[in-house]
Amino acid sequence: MVRYYFRYALRNVVKNQGFALLNIIGFGLGLAAFMLIMLFVYDELSYDRFNENHTRIYRVDSELKYGGVETSFAITAPPVAAAMKAGFPEIEQAARMSPAMNLRFRKGDEIIREDRVMYADQSLLDIFSFQVLHGETRGSLSRPESIVITSTIAKKYFNTTDVVGKTLTLQNDTSEHLITTVIADMPEQSHFHADLFLPLSFLPGADDTGFNHFNYTTYALLRDPEAATALLPKLPAFLNSHLNSDMNVKAFEKGGNYIRLALTPLDDIHLYSNKQRELEANSDVNYIYIFSAIAFLILLLACINFTNLFTARSANRGKEVGVRKVLGSLRSSILLQFLMESLVMTGISVVVALMLSVTLLPAFNALAGKQLKLTADTLLYIIPFVLFITLFVTLLAGIYPAFYLSAFKPVKVLRGNLAAGFKSSSLRSVLVVVQFFIATLLVASTLVMLHQLRYIKNKNIGFNRQQVVVIKNAGAMEDPTLLKEEVKRLSGVVSASLSGYLPTGGARWRNSISTSGSEGLLAEFWSVDADYITTLQMKMTAGRNFSNELATDSASIIVNRAAADKLGIGADPLTKKIIAGGR
Repeated sequence: MVRYYFRYALRNVVKNQGFALLNIIGFGLGLAAFMLIMLFVYDELSYDRFNENHTRIYRVDSELKYGGVETSFAITAPPVAAAMKAGFPEIEQAARMSPAMNLRFRKGDEIIREDRVMYADQSLLDIFSFQVLHGETRGSLSRPESIVITSTIAKKYFNTTDVVGKTLTLQNDTSEHLITTVIADMPEQSHFHADLFLPLSFLPGADDTGFNHFNYTTYALLRDPEAATALLPKLPAFLNSHLNSDMNVKAFEKGGNYIRLALTPLDDIHLYSNKQRELEANSDVNYIYIFSAIAFLILLLACINFTNLFTARSANRGKEVGVRKVLGSLRSSILLQFLMESLVMTGISVVVALMLSVTLLPAFNALAGKQLKLTADTLLYIIPFVLFITLFVTLLAGIYPAFYLSAFKPVKVLRGNLAAGFKSSSLRSVLVVVQFFIATLLVASTLVMLHQLRYIKNKNIGFNRQQVVVIKNAGAMEDPTLLKEEVKRLSGVVSASLSGYLPTGGARWRNSISTSGSEGLLAEFWSVDADYITTLQMKMTAGRNFSNELATDSASIIVNRAAADKLGIGADPLTKKIIAGGR
């Protein structure tokens, strides 16, 4: 019996190809869009879950209030990791990590700059779940000359992954580093990525005992996921006991200032943490809510469209139903017929959606900046949603017309007395209104987003970033000014400048500044030369630029309008003395 209804449903689909094609493609496109967006959502929610102990790993952060400005840092002072492990039984292991800057390695006569290099404690390899391909993690970073690399680096320098015992030469200081372990490349779903790990003991300042300045990313592996609740109340007293040897905590706190430690769960870093000195740019959980809402709205739109088209087509089949009832068909048989037709069309739509998802995935990856893949895990996450929606639409589109048409007497149906009432049914009217509302909402949201993007593109950000080329690592040269002078001689170069900092991002140097009688302020310091303002075409509202002719300019400073206002010197900032870092 089921086979008969299935064949009958297929025959109806083939017979009404135009209607079927329109409905299948419409629903398939909606499902494909839903699947791609949910694939993105799944990827965002999967960050750092590859670590076996991800529920027990916490990052130790610093919170600072100074001069009325509150700032959160994803780093702590050098001795925090060891002190916390020694002072709290809740902590099983602790480790520090710091990104390396401007490191270059030798490959024969070739010098290669590596951007994804980390200095790390040995214990970091015990906290995170790195897949070891060759060697072992125990003691792999215990000596200053050791190094841990990924399979990509091994193939890049040696054309094989079995390279334990070989050495890599650091070009910066010609030091040789013994490869102790080769690990698999880190998953994309990690809040940080590294291809090479050097011992933190190799880094100057790793043994610094001061608690009042922040340098390293610190992680703690708790003995129990719930231990963080008991640990948090102990952190203020712990920090103050160590800070008192470095600074007068009570005097510092009199002005409402404070330094605190905080814990961020590893699972929350990617979506909930956007602090200063993050290892990489993180996402935002609000994006997950927005994209999930868009996915379900698109899917709802596709469901309503499918249901409306199917019920509209069913309204023209009144006489067919009447004939079947005259010939003795039961109401249940008519219901099964419509359900089977609806199921066949939704089933084909799912197949179309899967094909479209696979086809459009590369373009979607390029748009989202991801490397998403349809794997068994992702399909297990998405398919339950798809099956539920498919079943729901099948029942809604199939049961409603079947019940409505089969409820009429055969004579009335054959005379065509029900068509008008069915076509103007309240359910379809409601669905059309909802469909129109969703479509209007999506169009309006798109227009708002386009307006915001146009605003971002045209916003005056205080400097000219057009036709400006950045040459990184010039500071690694013995005399960077030689490079600057050579660049200035090139045709087409109007101006050139040397600086350790860019307005567009990167590492920042922050320190306290104040004027006599003003409250302190935590500010960014950019070391620049006399051509920096000119090269980036920044506007001077008062005073003058630096001058190479004036030796006294080495003690001069240029502040922006926001800093001048917060220091209380906005009306007359010139000739004012600014105290930086207490000096």
